[in-house]
Formats: sequence, C-alpha cells, structure tokens
Amino acid sequence: MRTSSQFLLEKLNIVEKIYNRIDCSSEVLDVIMPHSWRVMFMTSQLGKCLKVEENDTLTLAALLHDVGKLGISKEILFKPSALTSTEYIIIHSHSHMGNIIARNIFNQAEAAVFIRDHHERFDGKGYPRGLKGEDISLEGRIIAIVDSFDAMVFEKRNYSKNKTINKAITELEKHSWSQFDGYIVKEFITLWENNTLSNNIIREVEAVINNWLQIITERSLSRLSKGATITQ
Repeated sequence: MRTSSQFLLEKLNIVEKIYNRIDCSSEVLDVIMPHSWRVMFMTSQLGKCLKVEENDTLTLAALLHDVGKLGISKEILFKPSALTSTEYIIIHSHSHMGNIIARNIFNQAEAAVFIRDHHERFDGKGYPRGLKGEDISLEGRIIAIVDSFDAMVFEKRNYSKNKTINKAITELEKHSWSQFDGYIVKEFITLWENNTLSNNIIREVEAVINNWLQIITERSLSRLSKGATITQ
C-alpha cells in the first residue's frame, strides 16, 4: 500500500511541469499551492473510494482548482476585512477563469469542467452556472467537499478560527443535500473514520509539499542569478 509521500512523489513530475508554466515568483501561487496539494491528495483518496480515480484527470483538476485566482489581485484575495459586492463577483470569477486556463494553457478540457464546477451547490445556488444536483459533474462535487473541508481545517489564511476535524465534519453533514452531495459527504467522512485520512497523513503531505516548494524556489533563484550574470 502506497504512503502519502509515495503518492505525492509519483505526482511530482506532473506538478513540476505545471508549476514551470506559471510565474514561480507569484505570491498568490505560493499561498494557494499548499492548499491545492492537500486538496489534490484528499480528492485522490475520495476518488478511489468512489471508483472514479482511473487516471490523472481528477487529480489534475483538484491541483488546479484555484488556478483562476492567479488572475485576481492579491489585494482582493488577501483582504482581511469584508469584501464588497464587486469584490465577491471578482472572487467568484476564479472558477470560470480556471476553466479557461485549464483548457487553453494546459489543454485539459475534461479537467477544466471539474474546475469550473467546484463551487456549484447541490441545491443550485452555487456558481458560475447555478447547476443543480447531478447536473454538476461528479468530480466537481468531490472537489467541492474536499476544498471546503481543507479551508475549514487546514488553510492557514483562514480569517476565521480553524475548525477541528470533528467540527468540520459536522459542518459537511449540516450542509449535505444543500451545498454538498450528501452521499459523497458520507464517503468522505468514512475515510477519516477508518484512518485512510488523518491529521498525521496530512502533515506528512505538507512536509513533502514544503520540501518540494523549497527546491523549486532554490532552482528559480538560481536561474534568476545566472540570468543576471549573463545580462551584466
């Protein structure tokens, strides 16, 4: 049975190719990447449980689910106070922008659909298209649950106090069949109950992420340094 570290190491080649096509100096990217990696890992586990993880498309969509935020100013993304109605509209555009980026830059039309759908709600009150129930892609419904859970429990830029795993699970249950697909919520909770997912596993994931990000940063700085030398 593969460990979380082995899983991530197997995905590094895919991730590095993607990372190299995005501005490595982006402060927004530095913030969203750890969240995206955790979502990618938990999504892959949930996808296997639901028997939909047959290729890397779901994994890739989970990794890139917030890539549309790279087109939004950090002043809005990192704003500590309440957003204006206009700023909310701008934030909501990231699902659509992620869809376009995945299609046109990464040539991932199938993953683009899942990225577009990850903020739709089961009751039809989500965005960007207001899809309802099973009109939302299964993969989009999966990412929606994992994305929300990670934001509640692990996201370090969460401006409200992070929840415990048990409290976050209670929130998922509370919003089953309104915001989330209740069947998928039950399957996700099972992963935590049987220790397929755990705090220790997520910390192991974060350790791999942080090590990899440090390596990538060092490579970027080295390239910049060599470029500066050539220019002189």
